[in-house]
Amino acid sequence: MSPSMREESRPRASATPIPVPNVLGVSISWPNGKYSIVVSAGALVPHPVALVRVAGPGRIIVQWRVDGNPYHTAVGRAKKAGDIRFGLDLPLPSHGAHQISLAVLSPPLPALASPTPAPSITYQAGGQ
Repeated sequence: MSPSMREESRPRASATPIPVPNVLGVSISWPNGKYSIVVSAGALVPHPVALVRVAGPGRIIVQWRVDGNPYHTAVGRAKKAGDIRFGLDLPLPSHGAHQISLAVLSPPLPALASPTPAPSITYQAGGQ
């Protein structure tokens, strides 16, 4: 028997699967709870906050998007049912009008099913 045809006699390690929670809802806002803000010229754009509500323990992967483009991917873990908080702690563009959104990458959400994606939030920076 050739080496490539031999059966493996080593025991295989069994991996414990990571639980996949059901996503019940998503919300996104600025730290003051508003969905649209104006930032003065020279001021820093605050960090948006998202809450992903899950029905049980597991891992969630989300992607922050700026003007529809991928900006930052984050991973959160829930120990039990409830909300997982995601903050975008990266600097955002400091001039012009922009839209911030959040997409749940994992677990995949069924098409045309609950939860409805959270509406985007917006900001106008630099007095333009």
